[in-house]
Amino acid sequence: MSTPLPIDPLQTEVIAALRRGHLLVEAPTGSGKSTRLPLWALGQGGVLVVQPRRLAARALARHLAAALDAPLGARVGYAVRYDSAWGEETELLFATPGIALRLLAEGSLARFKTVILDEFHERRLDTDLMAALLKQAGRWRLLITSATV
Repeated sequence: MSTPLPIDPLQTEVIAALRRGHLLVEAPTGSGKSTRLPLWALGQGGVLVVQPRRLAARALARHLAAALDAPLGARVGYAVRYDSAWGEETELLFATPGIALRLLAEGSLARFKTVILDEFHERRLDTDLMAALLKQAGRWRLLITSATV
C-alpha cells in the first residue's frame, strides 16, 4: 500500500480502539476505510467485511489480494450471490449482507474475530439485522464504517 490515504495517520489509534471493542469510523469517501481498515483489523484475527454491493466486494477483494501479493481466493476472498472465491485458508472475506447472514445462520463465522459493516450509511434491513445479531451474540468485534452516519 504505497499511496498514502487520509485515514493512514489514524492506524495506531484505530488498532488500539479495535482491541478495546466495537468501533464506528466515519470518514469521507475515498479516505481509505474499505482498503486500510480490513488490513489493520487482520492483525487481530480473521476479518469478514460485509459490503452491500457485489461489484465492490469483488473489486475490493481483488485489490487487497494483489496488495498482499496473494492469489484471490486464498488469504483474501469474496462471496456474493452466484459467485465466490474463498476457502478454508481465507482470512479476509468480503461478502454481501445476504451471504453474511447465511454464514452466520450456518455457524460459519467462527474463523472471524472482526466483522466490518462497510458503507453502513446505505441503510438496509439485512445490514441492520446483521449488526443487531452480531452485537447480541457478543462473539465478534464490530467495526462500522460510513461516509455519513
